Amino acid sequence: MDTILSFLRALAQNNDRNWFLDHKPDYEEARRRFEDLALRFIEGVAAFDERCRGLTLKDCTYRIYRDIRFSADKSPYKTHFGVYVCPQGKKSGRAGYYLHLQPHTEEYFLCAGLYNPTPAVLHSIRDDVAGGGGEALRQALALAPDFALPWDKALRRIPKGYDPADDFSEFYRLRSFELMKPLTLSEVRSAGFLQNSLKALSRTHAFNELLNRAVDYLEN
Repeated sequence: MDTILSFLRALAQNNDRNWFLDHKPDYEEARRRFEDLALRFIEGVAAFDERCRGLTLKDCTYRIYRDIRFSADKSPYKTHFGVYVCPQGKKSGRAGYYLHLQPHTEEYFLCAGLYNPTPAVLHSIRDDVAGGGGEALRQALALAPDFALPWDKALRRIPKGYDPADDFSEFYRLRSFELMKPLTLSEVRSAGFLQNSLKALSRTHAFNELLNRAVDYLEN
């Protein structure tokens, strides 16, 4: 893990092509070690979520090169590594399990669920809650009390078409349905990091199943 974190810290301080080319062997070693971690993460997720079986590294990881065409920030490289495991792969639009390592800003976290779903998916999730799924959602959240929903990004008011007197009306205000669990550097560097991360994410399986049911409804 230290090899991965050290390279990412150095890259954040030297985010230009010349430095990257000069340190390409360091990058390749860091990438190799992260891909080994990512493979074990993918296999670990598939052990408790059968819908995630058969995925490859390409399905779940990202290129280090940034798309800077429409960005004011012209830094050519990402300064974090991440792996996202979800049914049918990262481009499927389905809820899944994410691990993020960004040492220069001390951002280490686990995520589950859907980050900024499309309006159609968001509407489907809200309709599922309104149609009787609210209690199941609340119970799923209770299984993962160490994860938090993004209430800071929620709407101030209940969106039109939904009853503010509903027992689960607070969920209608959410614009994003991801659960986040921050990690400390000591947790990331610990011998049981992967095992502990997978154990924590396994508790979000029921939450992801509810969200993916809403996505499946739209597709079917």
